[in-house]
Amino acid sequence: LLDAWSFTQGAGQTVAVVDSGLDLDHDDLAGQVAAGGRNFVQGTGPNDLSDTLGHGTHVAGTIAARANNGLGVVGVAPFAKVLPLRVLNSQGQGLDSAVAQAFDYAGDLGLRVVNASLGGPADSQTLAGAIAAHPDTLYVVPAGNGDVDGIGDNNDARRVLPCNLSYANVVCVGATDAHDRRAPFSNYGAASVDLFAPGVDIVSTFPADRYVFQYGTSMATPHVSGEAALLLAAAPSLSSHELKDLILGTVDPRPGLSGLSVSGGRANAGAALRRLVGAGADRGGMGQPSNPCPAIPGPAADGCPVPTPPPTPGPPQESPASAGVAGGAPPRVRSLNVRVSPRRCRGPRTCPRTARIAIAGDHPATGRVTIELRRCGERRCRWVSLARRSVAMAAGKASVTVR
Repeated sequence: LLDAWSFTQGAGQTVAVVDSGLDLDHDDLAGQVAAGGRNFVQGTGPNDLSDTLGHGTHVAGTIAARANNGLGVVGVAPFAKVLPLRVLNSQGQGLDSAVAQAFDYAGDLGLRVVNASLGGPADSQTLAGAIAAHPDTLYVVPAGNGDVDGIGDNNDARRVLPCNLSYANVVCVGATDAHDRRAPFSNYGAASVDLFAPGVDIVSTFPADRYVFQYGTSMATPHVSGEAALLLAAAPSLSSHELKDLILGTVDPRPGLSGLSVSGGRANAGAALRRLVGAGADRGGMGQPSNPCPAIPGPAADGCPVPTPPPTPGPPQESPASAGVAGGAPPRVRSLNVRVSPRRCRGPRTCPRTARIAIAGDHPATGRVTIELRRCGERRCRWVSLARRSVAMAAGKASVTVR
């Protein structure tokens, strides 16, 4: 992303997030939410954008969480905005008609990118019609996470909507792990899935000013929506077809992804921006980026960062808010790595699990680590605290094991 941000950070673009709503009070999304959001869930008010599921807030943070504010995470397009369009209830369920209404709403507003991290196995002419009616809007959707066994399926052999819609303004995204391999749960398809993006252990914003790790093709999809926002900020005249071709044509090919998607690779926003700039004005009317800003975002009247660099250069931090500090000024978290073993527990037997957490900050401090588990009943989900640990971050680094 640092490569892509040397050209643009998404200023002037708004991505519609068709999902479960949004925590409008999250500090890392302050100033990132466009006006005009709407709720399409039956039986609720049109202005109720609250996110009791957390899914929409997580997706929104991956797209456009603020940068250089000393908090949590940074979105792929931190100068872009998100428009919450709520279509899922607190159980993650929604109607095709509600999704289609949201698609129409975003298209009628002239938004160029819609992130819809949702889908289902049934055909829907209503959904297909809404997408076809707005050819200038790119709809970025997930490949899906397999059926009840949690193992990814071949979408070429089964219908998953909106992924399987063969429209020029639909991009379907599968999920990769940290080794650039297809995540075991991710659907695939040489003809139906367009490309892959990171979708395992993705940390992002969550209601109540929290940050959590989640996985799924729903988490991979906003990476591509953010890339689309970056490209449109650089070249607003790109058509949806050109935008899709540019995203698919600049993936990083990976052996483990060969034959599993149309492109056979993982999204690379930096490569897409480099190709866009190199194309000049001769490629389909695409000129030079309209806002070639420096790599580190910051406040400025023109949407570009201030020229003064930060004292300690480095990549944007990605860490849960629960890695707080006790005493002294809070350190800026440079990296946080969490490994849980075993990853999955099968069967009714007791399954003890161990979490190993490694933290690196910019100065010594005492950190507090909280591990929570999300438990869902018939009517609602809640977070249960499993363990709390204090750890001395000598030289700004520390590791802790929680059993």
